[in-house]
Amino acid sequence: MSAATASRAAVVETTLLDLTGDTPAARFLHVIESIPPRTRFTVNDIRHRLDAADVPNAMRGGLISAAKSAGLIELSTISAWGQRYPERVPSTGGSAKRATVCVYRRTSPDADPATGGAS
Repeated sequence: MSAATASRAAVVETTLLDLTGDTPAARFLHVIESIPPRTRFTVNDIRHRLDAADVPNAMRGGLISAAKSAGLIELSTISAWGQRYPERVPSTGGSAKRATVCVYRRTSPDADPATGGAS
């Protein structure tokens, strides 16, 4: 089983969703898989694509968590005062009201999901 297939299987296990056919989870996965490896991104960057793919807002957080668990993406961190913190930027969402969103990094498609997607 290739690492990409293993990652897809991990998303299925994590979300308990069927990724075959035309489901919101399958469309979300297609958006994530279209991001080039090692590219940093936020939901700001893919929001219009998720909207166009008709992925409900209510599902996005859980799908991002599943993609992280499956090793498809990883949280980008910064170092400050000797500590590591999630990298965050202002949200560009219409109802953001000064909210921030996390920055993620698309892992390599041949990354080993068992190592958290490290490439």
